[in-house]
Amino acid sequence: LSLHDALPILKGGSCADCGNVFPMPVFVFISNGKPVPIGMIKSMSWDRFRKKLEECEMLCRNCVAMRKWESGDA
Repeated sequence: LSLHDALPILKGGSCADCGNVFPMPVFVFISNGKPVPIGMIKSMSWDRFRKKLEECEMLCRNCVAMRKWESGDA
């Protein structure tokens, strides 16, 4: 299992909003309201990686779109 594929498992395996389970490409990691590039997370030291991952919400792309629409940002 690669780190890329393990990220959803490390965050509980499902979208924080809808609770659905999807493959990794469907998820977006959000920190302070902004998407976090997966490449940035994967290039961190283990301690920084863990800390950043704890800060992030894992949302499916549909829920990201719904949040934007609901906030009037879409």
